[in-house]
Amino acid sequence: GEELKALLLACQRADDAKFPFLIGAKYEAKVNPKDSSQIERLTLKHMDGKRFDMKKTYKVVTSSYVMSISKFQHRCEAQKQGMKCNALMVKYIKRARHIRQPKTCNVMVR
Repeated sequence: GEELKALLLACQRADDAKFPFLIGAKYEAKVNPKDSSQIERLTLKHMDGKRFDMKKTYKVVTSSYVMSISKFQHRCEAQKQGMKCNALMVKYIKRARHIRQPKTCNVMVR
């Protein structure tokens, strides 16, 4: 949970204060009204609305681009396996039965 939160915040800082898009989870960010690049609170939730356990470790698939621009402390499984994130993503896509484009964006910014 903490690593995912750190990834989202690092990506937002590195990408002109734009939030990354998620599939399979959602988050709500409260931004500072005087400075939209400053995040006051970030809440991560499962699609059913239940909050993420911040002490738990979750598997995440992301692109090498996101990892390259997001400076944060993490334990990347791809590094342990000697695979780049994009290779893991291709492996996941090949094994997935269905990949659906979400109907809505799972980001709420206030």
